[in-house]
Amino acid sequence: MDLVPKPSLVEKQFWLLDISGEEVDGVEQIWVWGIDEEGHPCILVDKGQKTRFYIAFDDKDDAVEAKKKFGEVLKKQGEHVELTLKEMKRLGKPVYTVEVNCQPRDLQNLSKRASEIFGERKIFEDDIRFSQRFLIDQDIVPSNWHLATAEKICDKKGIDFYAMQGLKRLDLERPPKLMVMGFDAIYYSKVGEADPERDPVAIISLHSREGEVWQYNLEEGEKKILEEFIEVIGRYDPDVLVGFEANSIHWSYLLKRAERYGVSLAVGRLEREPHQSLYGHFSVAGRINFDLNDYTTEITAIERKTLEELATYLGISMDGVEAVDPFLHSRKWVEDRESLLKYSEWRAEVMVKAFELISDHVLSLSSTTGIPTDYVQTASPGFRLDNYIMREASKTGELIPKPRDGYSPSYTGGRVLSPIPGLHSNIAVVDFKALYPSLMVKHNISPDTVVTPPFPSGEDILIVPEVEVGILQRRKGFFTEILKRIMEKREETRQRMKRFSKGTADYKLL
Repeated sequence: MDLVPKPSLVEKQFWLLDISGEEVDGVEQIWVWGIDEEGHPCILVDKGQKTRFYIAFDDKDDAVEAKKKFGEVLKKQGEHVELTLKEMKRLGKPVYTVEVNCQPRDLQNLSKRASEIFGERKIFEDDIRFSQRFLIDQDIVPSNWHLATAEKICDKKGIDFYAMQGLKRLDLERPPKLMVMGFDAIYYSKVGEADPERDPVAIISLHSREGEVWQYNLEEGEKKILEEFIEVIGRYDPDVLVGFEANSIHWSYLLKRAERYGVSLAVGRLEREPHQSLYGHFSVAGRINFDLNDYTTEITAIERKTLEELATYLGISMDGVEAVDPFLHSRKWVEDRESLLKYSEWRAEVMVKAFELISDHVLSLSSTTGIPTDYVQTASPGFRLDNYIMREASKTGELIPKPRDGYSPSYTGGRVLSPIPGLHSNIAVVDFKALYPSLMVKHNISPDTVVTPPFPSGEDILIVPEVEVGILQRRKGFFTEILKRIMEKREETRQRMKRFSKGTADYKLL
């Protein structure tokens, strides 16, 4: 994007909170949700973004013919789609592609027709979401500061809207002071597990980063609880909503209970309701919906995966509060309501404290992988790595392949030799730091640098006679460069860990 300001434009610095694809008056738009330097929410709009996919061939003549053929098919059907010949790479080797630029709503239909003509394996990047494509193309990331050249359009419900003309990432580390709110919900059931079709919300507790507490219970009426919940969130206007099992239980439960009373659960910015999105997580418009349960699941030291165990792990005190098993919530509501109210309030407070302790790690993970904060923990480690690799691939002109379903052959892994006694004295254990990545970086081992006989002449090649392959040395491999950067970040983390004592919350988080 062009970053030269025009007279009517301003330079807007903001911290990228989230991104969404929106349809306004039949036009697909990108909305970049941000927090500006003063801590105010803003939305930067791009109306001109298209999406694309590729039809790839090894031979240039085949690509030229495919462009002509597909263009004729589309012309007969009265469609005007931009087709461009473009040289790309597939695992470092040149390929020739037809780049199909289109409106997001037409992507799946066009890629399906292209796959019917040329074969599914010729089609690349038609599975990349509209908003994800924008992040990749603009080289911007969530949880990071950016600078936009933009023109203010309007102010709607306290949010400034801007039309973007230019956008770039800034090298600023610290996030803004985010407005953080924790919430806890408890349900009452006379028989068995609580059912949203039948059983009411008994308690909702909210706690702000500044220490403000709100609590509502069934004595005031369930509809009143839900209305107050919505009103408090709208008034406090948090950037981050923290829950525990919010994605798996609470949002769907609260939506169903609100629907029962004809109440819109408008807890998102612009008075939007939560909706289930990618990976099963719930998206809350303009806010980070962070589920601590997703974070807890990844920590092997936390065995029972409860909020109480996470609190202990992070060094947060119970403050004399008695934990109540979820199966006993309804009994407690009848027999000892005060202790249940106190317990729910403690849970909401702990959610804020826990997020403050882990936020540096979570926001850094989001910025590094390019995955928005609200579902970076929901995504598997493999998907996080895939997302990071996709971004790097795009910078080098590599085609991004689709995940393939079906059988993948297993492999035996690296061969570990048994130690030979007597070579060294006073040594109990010999280990290598990042052995396989180190070898790959040292010898430039990457799918795009591996060649088989007959080896190309005039190349600097490391021959591995045991497996009859060679490794190109002159050109740095795609995965080699990625591994090198990841190893550097890992070493930076190791050095930071040395500043903290083992067992402390900071050490555990790193």
